Amino acid sequence: MKKYLAVYSTDKLLWRDIQLADTYWLRLRGLLHRQQLGEQEGLLIRPCNQIHSIGMRIAIDTIYLDHDHTILKIETLQPGRIRPSLPRTDMILEVPADSTQLHQLQVGQRIRFESKIN
Repeated sequence: MKKYLAVYSTDKLLWRDIQLADTYWLRLRGLLHRQQLGEQEGLLIRPCNQIHSIGMRIAIDTIYLDHDHTILKIETLQPGRIRPSLPRTDMILEVPADSTQLHQLQVGQRIRFESKIN
């Protein structure tokens, strides 16, 4: 059964359909199967401190988070790239490219997650 989360900054909804990848197979597959990503969709990979986009067809924004959900790093990841691990990273949120800029997210900001029942 897939688990979905909504992501908030303070009380503002940022994304409402974030799939939780918290098993080996879900983390391994990631977004490789996706041709596109809807503006409210994404993937939270946990635990995770390093990602790649080899085999992906779309660019994504990546948000590196510590265990308190504080943003450590934000970057756009193009297909076919490998990123080094980042110390203190506990999870990585993958969302549509350019959406972090749209929501004006910044390093040091905290976000929160709420479980959804689908």
